[in-house]
Order: sequence, then C-alpha cells, then structure tokens
Amino acid sequence: NPELARFLGYMAGDGSYLGTPRFTNKSKVYINDISSIATKHFPIHISQHMHNGSYEISFGRNKNTKQENSIKSWFRELGIWGQKKWNKKVPDFIFTLDLVSKAEYIAGLFLTDGSIQGNNKSRRITFANTSEYLIRDLQTLLLQLNIFSSISKETNGKMFKLIVANASINTFRNFI
Repeated sequence: NPELARFLGYMAGDGSYLGTPRFTNKSKVYINDISSIATKHFPIHISQHMHNGSYEISFGRNKNTKQENSIKSWFRELGIWGQKKWNKKVPDFIFTLDLVSKAEYIAGLFLTDGSIQGNNKSRRITFANTSEYLIRDLQTLLLQLNIFSSISKETNGKMFKLIVANASINTFRNFI
C-alpha cells in the first residue's frame, strides 16, 4: 500500500520506535497526513500536542481493547521496533515493493529530513540523517528508480548526507 509506505518513510525520518510510537514535525500538513494514515489503517488512540515548537503525535493503545499498540506490533514484525536514530534502516520488504510504493516511502523520508535548494536553473536535492544505514539503504532504493546519488559524511562525523546527482534531478522530480 503506497500510503503505508509513505507512513513508514515519515516514521524513519522523524518518528520514534521506542516506548510509545510517536512522530514529531513542524509541519501541520505532515502531521495531518500521518494522523490520517494511522487512523485509516490502525485502531489506535492518537494524541497530539506541541513540544519545543513542533507538533508531536503519539500513537497509543488500540481502541476498545487491551492488546498491544497495533503500530508497535507492526514495527516489531518489520524488524524496525527498537531502532534508535543512529541505527535506523529501511525495512527489507520496501525493496520488493512496486515503484509507486517505493516512491512514496522515499517521499516520506524526504518530507522529513530532505531539502531542495536552488532555483530552476540550478537545484540541489539532499537528505541528511544520523543513520549511515538509512542513508545507504536510501541510496540503494533510489538506484532501483534509476536515481543516482552520492553520500558524504559531515565534518562533525555524526551526520550523513545523500546528494541526488544533477543528472537524476528530473527523474527524482518525476518519481517523487
């Protein structure tokens, strides 16, 4: 499902796989989108509040039951529950999805930790994250869409950056 793929991309970028699943972002548009997807696909309670100038939503217990949070259960099945920000990676099954679902996962990532700089004549598309695993997985996923990129390590050694190759910017724009 492309929508759930985007949900996972959002969560890989600005979500937490520890304690109660939650997502933090400054954009009300992304908060509304991820809340809508969660409400549509999971029978859970969602709470929202402001935290340090950002919106934070928490995905709580399942409605009308004492069963474990269904998002947390799904994340366990996918092997991503418990990952910390520095060791997040793309769930294996994402690599086997159709192109539209892969593009939606990538879109979720770029909507959280991506940036586009420049103008119509010169653009630069980047994605920055503390997880080298996530960056390298993203590069592999982009290659499956025929989008080429390079990876650099920031001088502080704690952040990695993926840069979409200039020759692939139009392909990126068409897919993502």
